[in-house]
Amino acid sequence: MMSTKIYRLGFFEVAVGTLNELMDDEGVLIARISEVILALPYEIEDRLRPHLGQRIRILHTDIPGKEYLVRTISEEKVPTFGEIASEGICA
Repeated sequence: MMSTKIYRLGFFEVAVGTLNELMDDEGVLIARISEVILALPYEIEDRLRPHLGQRIRILHTDIPGKEYLVRTISEEKVPTFGEIASEGICA
């Protein structure tokens, strides 16, 4: 891995980049998204694995049952703030 610092997303923080790698580290999911290394709950591995090699965004929320929202980012279109708000992600 390129960096030794591992980050955790706080509530309503987002990580955006290419999902390059997923690893298990003693029950914690380690994801390399572009140049950033994230520690994530292992429970979301099944949702992330299909996106390996793709550009994604992960949003950490305080919504029960939807703590981590994962979206694929299309190179043709990046959503505007209004589109994100209409998805119910922003208050």
